[in-house]
Amino acid sequence: MRKQDFQFDLPPGLIAEKPCEKRSDSRLLVVNPPDQSLTHQQFYQLVDFLKAEDCLIFNNTKVIPARLLGKRDSGGKVEVLIERIKQINGKDACIAQIRASNTPKVGVKIIFPKDFVLQVI
Repeated sequence: MRKQDFQFDLPPGLIAEKPCEKRSDSRLLVVNPPDQSLTHQQFYQLVDFLKAEDCLIFNNTKVIPARLLGKRDSGGKVEVLIERIKQINGKDACIAQIRASNTPKVGVKIIFPKDFVLQVI
């Protein structure tokens, strides 16, 4: 398996902003084993494609509200997307993607609502 196998264009219009009202109406992409062709189905049809020896794995992870909008001391807008929260030297830290007009340098402070401050390390 190669990392490049998972790189593809995904138009923003195909990304669900919210779940279907009726969850079973969610779309299901089915790979047909003999020729690897793809068909689009509905999730409620999943049972039609399962065999006795198949194994289902359920993912119960949740998306956290990880997109934060803040400002630099200079007033420039900054968007921070938190990927992982971790401890560094006993202090809360996170790995994040930062989007700004200029890449913030180490030591720069980003200010969020309610006086929450993040420092780039």
